[in-house]
Amino acid sequence: MPAQKNADANQQPFGLIKPPFNEDAEKAFLGALLLRNRIFDDVSGFLSPDDFYFPAHAVVYQAAARVIGEGRQATPVTLAGLTVSNLAIKDAGGIKFFTALTQSAVTVINGRSYAEVIHDLAVRRRLITDAAEIAARAADTSLDDPGADIAEEFQVRLADAALRPDVEKQLPEFSESALATIDTWESRARTGNVGLSYGLPSLDSQLGRMDSGDFILIGARPSMGKTALSRVIAYNVASNIRAHQNLHNGERPFVLYFSAEMAREKQIGAYLKSFSGVGAPVKAGPMRTQDVESLVQTATGFHGLPIHLDDTPGITLTQIKARARTYARRRGGLALIIVDYIQLMGIERGIRGDDENARITYLSRGLKSIARELKTPLIALSQLSRAVELRENKRPMLSDLRGSGTLEQDADVIAFIYRDEYYLERDKPKQHANEPDEKYSARLMRHHEALEKAEGKAEVIAGKVRIGAIGSCVLNWNGPRMWFDDPETESGDDQQSLGV
Repeated sequence: MPAQKNADANQQPFGLIKPPFNEDAEKAFLGALLLRNRIFDDVSGFLSPDDFYFPAHAVVYQAAARVIGEGRQATPVTLAGLTVSNLAIKDAGGIKFFTALTQSAVTVINGRSYAEVIHDLAVRRRLITDAAEIAARAADTSLDDPGADIAEEFQVRLADAALRPDVEKQLPEFSESALATIDTWESRARTGNVGLSYGLPSLDSQLGRMDSGDFILIGARPSMGKTALSRVIAYNVASNIRAHQNLHNGERPFVLYFSAEMAREKQIGAYLKSFSGVGAPVKAGPMRTQDVESLVQTATGFHGLPIHLDDTPGITLTQIKARARTYARRRGGLALIIVDYIQLMGIERGIRGDDENARITYLSRGLKSIARELKTPLIALSQLSRAVELRENKRPMLSDLRGSGTLEQDADVIAFIYRDEYYLERDKPKQHANEPDEKYSARLMRHHEALEKAEGKAEVIAGKVRIGAIGSCVLNWNGPRMWFDDPETESGDDQQSLGV
């Protein structure tokens, strides 16, 4: 049988396991499709050329999809003309092969049913192939491939395979969607579930509260405080969860913080210093009793705080997705994911990461996909390019993002942190040659006034808000304690309400 010979290559990964396929279903579906092109509209959302076991059948489906997509009729004649030079089609019999396909169509009514069978068998073959590949990698101890990483990748592959296509999904009328959206808004207003608060009212007002599936990017140059701001947001969200445990019906959502830049001890140390004012010792000798007591009291206050820190260096997208799923299943749901930061993330084996733009594109798309798939807001921190330092006005803008094209496109919200105080402290005026003392003193005074005005202030610039307006807001910055707070802190339950 010609088509069977074309499938020989597909059998290689399966070893002694017979790959599952149904040649009759593939022929019957393609024959029905050639007789009634409208079938393509019913199956294009889940059936791909890769789902076909026989290469010649995959070529026919791909060619039909192209022709139908162009608004033309897919018939044996039109498709034969497109695929005349394809070796798989030649081996299958050329134009006679297309004629035989139409004769294989028992009925056009069951076109979708045949497509579902084809897709299901393709999923089974992929599971067998993935399992064989994972088994081979696990058995090869000469590879620098930790067993835990292999297990996490397999977990993600299994989870992805379990995502069944919604073949029955019918797109609602626009008016129905609008009314459903209004119902959702009314429900949120009644319950107070109006989005996840940053815990900083000015930030909520400027950026809008976080919603499920949001991909939020916070960019800054070094020493601006992007990690500190992410710590503040993580703490605020977790504190609100802890304070409203009774609102979650027994579930315990938590904040998952991936710290690729800073080890767990340093992250925890930063929290301890922020709340106690006591930092790690800088010289040998016993710590002061009052300092130890203050630290212990602070640590005790963290009891039950639902933040989980993962400090895996070079964390990959696969690891983030696998661990997020695992933690959510074990601990009762995710409230927020934070990644610090994109440029320090790793790339999975087999993914080309030698080009910086391609690497950032891959990571950006992957993080957005994770946020949408897990229905969880995801905040990713990003380093900005050095071009900022070369300008007189050093306030960041979208073009300063490294790999900015993709990041700018993918993110739902982009915010930048800018502290004028940082630059003013490093740019104290110097007296020019032959400059009168009076003129220099005046410049020095203006600089001093500007520094005094900027002291303890941080500007958060909204470079992009998908549903909202760009602008900026000001937060208070406590440098010694590495902490942000809001100058317009509100009181009452409204500020503390948690929208998860």
